[in-house]
Amino acid sequence: MTTSDKNRKKVIFNPQGCNFSVNTNNLVTCEMIESIFDKFKIDAIDRMNQVINEIKFYVGGNQWHFGEAGILRETNYEFDFKTKTLYIFLSRIFENAFRRWKKSDYGALKRFIWESFFHEFIMALISINRINLDLLDVAVEIDLQDYSEFVQQFREDLLNSENKTIPNINFISINTELWKDELPSSLGFLEVLYHRRMDELKDDLSKNRLTFYEMHKFFNELRKIKLNYNYEYNLAELINYCLYNDHFEAYFKFNSSQKIKNKYYRKAKRLILKFFKKHDIQLVEYFDSSNRRHFFISHEVFERVKSVCLQVCLQNIKIELLEKYKEFKEFYSKCPICERENINQLICEKLYFSKSHAHFKESLLEAMHHVDSYDELNTESEYFGIPCDDCFYLTRSVNGEYSDLDQIIKFINTYNICPVCKNKNHSEYLISFYYDTSKKQLKQFLLNTMGSSFIKNIKINTGIPCCSCYREFFGELPEFINYSH
Repeated sequence: MTTSDKNRKKVIFNPQGCNFSVNTNNLVTCEMIESIFDKFKIDAIDRMNQVINEIKFYVGGNQWHFGEAGILRETNYEFDFKTKTLYIFLSRIFENAFRRWKKSDYGALKRFIWESFFHEFIMALISINRINLDLLDVAVEIDLQDYSEFVQQFREDLLNSENKTIPNINFISINTELWKDELPSSLGFLEVLYHRRMDELKDDLSKNRLTFYEMHKFFNELRKIKLNYNYEYNLAELINYCLYNDHFEAYFKFNSSQKIKNKYYRKAKRLILKFFKKHDIQLVEYFDSSNRRHFFISHEVFERVKSVCLQVCLQNIKIELLEKYKEFKEFYSKCPICERENINQLICEKLYFSKSHAHFKESLLEAMHHVDSYDELNTESEYFGIPCDDCFYLTRSVNGEYSDLDQIIKFINTYNICPVCKNKNHSEYLISFYYDTSKKQLKQFLLNTMGSSFIKNIKINTGIPCCSCYREFFGELPEFINYSH
């Protein structure tokens, strides 16, 4: 390789206001970097100038520093305290973007890649900005990947400076602005990774290794490529955005039949098309190889109309079950045990919509319609209602006596140490044992011996072996270990 070739590969520049240099290694473009730094305020840039000498971009893999002192290593970046160099690794960022795109019901893969890049880059800069400058020299000598208590405490002090002069970086605002911007003209090496992955998906398609959902997303992405990425969303993705949100999520999570989904999809589609027609918003038509018609919109249009379309759907799509659920959730908004408010959303959803908890739901609905207020359901000795996640983890019921709850807690505290190896038993393991119906007699014996002075006097070692000791003695894991509540 000639000297001129090396110079072409090594693109180094200083973003505006930055004393430190950015070495792109020809893996990212100056446009990508500058569009991010443009969103930072001057005081934040000044702080970076105190901490960073250079930022370098690598694909990943061989460039990681292992077993070296003075290296702060995170999932997508490293910071070398000796040279004050921030290393950003693109392959990790790409994989993160791809995973998120696969799970999403809307959006273009390139947009997710760009979002992942600026998100991770900004988060790295924010973390570096919070470094305690007084500890910089000390950090050089310490293996920051050591899990000892001393090093973990040092990391905490190093990365959470309480210096009130450190400028506050509005991460949400920067993220929002960048997401709304047009995609950069090139994503650098991330573009290479993108095309490689598309080729892999094409190969998977030919070998029938894609699910129907993955195949659908892949074809959508191909259509966006054919439209020169001027239109990042199709109409179906806008509809999915409106349907699969917090309001409807609880319903679709437990009512996942395609027939039900299609019913509400068609409703949402009619509402959105009516809204587009009323406000003269143009859809771009695309006909695929089978002459099927698809409608597309640009990222700019999507960002402009998504909130309004969501509100249109929320106002006009009434799911009777959701209306009743709202009343149910509001009535049982307080945990009957710890009395915390508005924290039992997940348990509420599970009990109301899941068929496996129908017996609980029936009791709760019946009680709800026979009293004037929630407080009437609870007494000094008994509780009734929907416990929060933490309390339900212990009780696994919507009603019971407080004395039983006290007994469970005492049981966990008494048998939290394995009598064989003296290691700590996990609380979930003990709770699973407690509720295992096949262990009633053994459980009763353990309950009877809790705090027994006779057992202590004759020095009998009672307890519940941890899963490792159980397997060592009996050749298998305890059957109750996989209990799920």
